[in-house]
Order: sequence, then C-alpha cells, then structure tokens
Amino acid sequence: MIQPNLLYPNPIQMWLQWNYKVYFKKIIIKYFLKYNKYIINQLIMINNANILFIGIFLFEFIVDVFFTEETIKCINSKKSLDDKIELYSIIYFHHMLSVFIIFGWMLTNIKLLILYIFMTIGTIISWSFNNGLCYLTVMENMKCHWVKTKPFNHVFSIFNIPINKKTNKYFIGYTIFGLLVAMYKIIY
Repeated sequence: MIQPNLLYPNPIQMWLQWNYKVYFKKIIIKYFLKYNKYIINQLIMINNANILFIGIFLFEFIVDVFFTEETIKCINSKKSLDDKIELYSIIYFHHMLSVFIIFGWMLTNIKLLILYIFMTIGTIISWSFNNGLCYLTVMENMKCHWVKTKPFNHVFSIFNIPINKKTNKYFIGYTIFGLLVAMYKIIY
C-alpha cells in the first residue's frame, strides 16, 4: 500500500528537505505554522479594521514585489528557486509585520493586541540597535546587496511621505497613540 503523503507530498515538508539554508527555512516555517494560521483566522472575521489591514498589506506587498524596480531586479538576480522563495518570504513577512505594527491597534482581539504591543516595542528596540532599521530590513538589504542604510519600502515610502525630523515626531506620536489605545482595549 502506498502512503498517502507520497502521493500528495506536503510542499512545506519538501521545502524543508532541501539542504540549502535549512535553518532559516525552519524558523520561517515554524513561525508560519504556529502563528500565521491564528492571525489569519482572526483577520478573516470581517470588520473595517481587518479589511484595512488586509488591503494595505496586499497593496504594500504587490507594489513592492511587482512595481518597485529595485525589488524586481533583486528577485530576478536570484538564480535558484530556493533563493527566490527565501527572499519572497522575507518580503512577505516584513510587509505583514509592517502593516501590523502600523495598524494593529485597530484590531479587537485581545491576543493580537498583546502581540501588537510586544511587536511594536521589539521593533523599536531593533531600530535602536540597527541605526534606525529593523532587523528584517537589514536582512533584506544584505540579500539584495543594497546599501546597508536603505530603508524598507513600507506604505509611507510608497506614497513618498518623507521620514525626517519633522515627520519623525508624528510617527513617534502615532506609535505612542497606538500603544495607548491597544493597552486601553486590553484593560477595558
């Protein structure tokens, strides 16, 4: 008798069996299997915040991957499918986190709000150690052989909103506002 998983192998298991950069793949797969299903199930519940979250995430990801010249060149420069999958995974995960950190305070689920608070604080700590760049931005810049200080292509940069001392005050205020709203929703 043939085992059913041989007839229809799990693509995630096949991907992990490749010997190239297995450690990174295991981290990505572990995260997606553990958290992505829960987050997606919570986001499927239709409400305005979820529609905004999913819409901005898809917009950011599609613009970055299909319309940003630098990213297209980087993806096309990767020779192996494995390298392309790794880069797409970093970009996908980065955009998901970016939108979650910017708009996560609008969600209503308590567990997601707690995750939002920790992710936002963790990102701020990461910025302080990486000269204003998130760890995923540093990793993406290294994979694409870009300048180390190249900022991430998030929703603000897509709309050409500059990040300077003046706008930085607004971003800090917005972040503090989001954290306070999330804490309020958790407490009350």
